[in-house]
Amino acid sequence: MPKKQQSPIEMWQQCKAEYGGSIILVRVGDFFETYEQDALMCELILGVRLAWRQEGIKPKYRVVLFVHTEIDAKLSKLIQAGQRVGIVEWKPENKPQKV
Repeated sequence: MPKKQQSPIEMWQQCKAEYGGSIILVRVGDFFETYEQDALMCELILGVRLAWRQEGIKPKYRVVLFVHTEIDAKLSKLIQAGQRVGIVEWKPENKPQKV
């Protein structure tokens, strides 16, 4: 049986377990996302809007996202606020192919 691919939030959770003192940003396509307590920090520091997301029957979770072209400015603000930041990239394993 093939291994199920991690979702972006599962990747964030894995990184957060290892680097708990850092804000973890996950690149998902053209956006950077962060979740739960990191989303709350980003909302306060960056002034971005906090949203809620739900996947299937799993509980809702907090999410903040911004376009990848804003990374330099956002990263600078987070570091100036004294935050450590980790960046990871999520890539889908099975991309749909054009026919």
